[in-house]
Amino acid sequence: MRRLPSSQLAVLTATLLASLLAVLTVALIAAGLLAGGEPARAAFPGENGKIAYHQLVRGWGEIFVMNADGSDITRLTYNPGHDVHPAWSPDGSQIAFASRRNASIDIYVMNADGSGQTRLINDSADDWNPAWSPDGSRIAFESDRDGSMGIYIMNADGSGQTDLTNNSGNDFGPAWSPDGSQIAFYSYRDGNGEIYVMNADGSTQTRLTFDDRLDRLPDWSPDGSRIAFSSRRDNSNSGINSDIYLMNADGSGQTRLTYLDYAAGPVWSPDGSLIAFNQGSSLYVMNADGTGQTVLAGSSHAPDWQPLGGPAPALTPLPTLPGPTATPTATLRAPDPGQKIAFTSDRDGNREIYVMNADGSGQTNLTNNPGEDFDPAWSPDGAKIAFYSDRDGNFEIYVMNADGGGLERITNDLARDHSPAWSPDGSRLAFSSDRTGSENIFIMNADGTGAEQITDSAGGKMCCPAWSPDGAKIAFLSFTPEIYVMNVDGTGITNLSDNPGEDSSPDWSPDGAQIVYTRRLGVSVPFVIAIMNADGSNQTEITDAGDFGPAWSPDGTNIAFKSYRNGNGEIYLMNADGSGQTRLTNHPAVDSSPDWQPVPKDLAADTDGDGIPNGTDLDDDN
Repeated sequence: MRRLPSSQLAVLTATLLASLLAVLTVALIAAGLLAGGEPARAAFPGENGKIAYHQLVRGWGEIFVMNADGSDITRLTYNPGHDVHPAWSPDGSQIAFASRRNASIDIYVMNADGSGQTRLINDSADDWNPAWSPDGSRIAFESDRDGSMGIYIMNADGSGQTDLTNNSGNDFGPAWSPDGSQIAFYSYRDGNGEIYVMNADGSTQTRLTFDDRLDRLPDWSPDGSRIAFSSRRDNSNSGINSDIYLMNADGSGQTRLTYLDYAAGPVWSPDGSLIAFNQGSSLYVMNADGTGQTVLAGSSHAPDWQPLGGPAPALTPLPTLPGPTATPTATLRAPDPGQKIAFTSDRDGNREIYVMNADGSGQTNLTNNPGEDFDPAWSPDGAKIAFYSDRDGNFEIYVMNADGGGLERITNDLARDHSPAWSPDGSRLAFSSDRTGSENIFIMNADGTGAEQITDSAGGKMCCPAWSPDGAKIAFLSFTPEIYVMNVDGTGITNLSDNPGEDSSPDWSPDGAQIVYTRRLGVSVPFVIAIMNADGSNQTEITDAGDFGPAWSPDGTNIAFKSYRNGNGEIYLMNADGSGQTRLTNHPAVDSSPDWQPVPKDLAADTDGDGIPNGTDLDDDN
């Protein structure tokens, strides 16, 4: 691997390459070979150094650098623990980054050639997304150490760590103004991701964007006059896609630059002429007006540009444009008024199993026990609810009637048994347990007998099963984490989601054609609800506001889920395409893990008329 012997050599090399690239670019323009037909700039100016980014290597994030034209790619970190989100120091000599090489995610710093890797933060919280102050004396970062994500600041040696935002609404993505007086960030404090700015001491926190779609990942232009950011405001498909926008530093003149599928994370070049960004998993660069969009590298994330000195040209302020027009809110398709949703809540001081009508009314505590009760799962006939609890001193699986009566403990093991899921015919339960020393999935009869291990994680983690409607397969969470699927005997394990971030909480659509799940594409990106086909294809995000634990309604028209978009966990309901998102619970406690009561059908009848009774008809389409 090539290593630069000194920062002086890095400057010389970058300048030489920039000069050569200028000649090449002029030739390409004359030949009409630049992408998109737009006139691209003649060269990457000499003030712009290398681009740092992270890339997945065998499932782990590692830090790389490359020249501004995409050449001379050099790997800097070699660590099996996710090194992500590199940030150059103002003098271009160091890179701060986040790493999960220990038990938690912490901030590290290293020299520009990858040497001297040093841990700056050592705590049990997750800390990420570092951003250097313009004078190099301080680093802003994100941390969840106080229970919600906030913006913190510390000295460049890791000392003096201080919470700047002091807000429970989850704040992300700090970006310093070039004069060091302000920090831009995005926050969910008002129920939706919006761009804010504050003084460098945390005072005068001011909202800049006002839109019902997610605005995030701000970055200041080098002259301090503009802020680039990502937004989902103008996209179709329920606002799932995102594009790059610009605005003046006061929030005026908000202007769209890109018209792509998933453009996010804009970063200005040090001279202010270019913007690097991600389009899906590829790294692009474009002129500051959005023209000349060019692919630099594939499978690359979170770019940051090395500054090499030199003044940045002043940019002309953007014209003041009218404020964004709110996207009309789609109407929620009302669920069957007779349906019920079970969920977990700690509103009584400990976690209990509750039930409510599908419109949010009639919220009732079913368990009323001083222990901790979690994850209700309705039986296919709607008559019983399985859940797990530590009420007897250890986490075990329990079953009760739909009204809370008839409680029965069905596992009895010193290990932790949890996350029960009924088979479609109601005869068996799949569940997770560490009774063999590592987390695995087991299947047992509905009365708790005949427990059988069907996975072997060999020290990893396989948990949280979800049975397919035809009873042939089980989706589950494993390893990195990802969504996997397997046959009910544990064979044929296949990775469905294959995402560099985190995937969890799978639930099948009633027809078995799709799986809804919780997804996060990166450590500084909020959790959202996504849908994919049962083979893992066509992965699509349908929410954007910090959402978890989706559950499909029995008729397939609605999805219930938990969201922190209003500062604490509540149960929401939406149409299956993500539209019509509506809050069902409204309580200062945390409500989570919704599960729908199935609509019982006559198991002896032949609803679809194929001569096979419903109780044994796996392709019954009614």
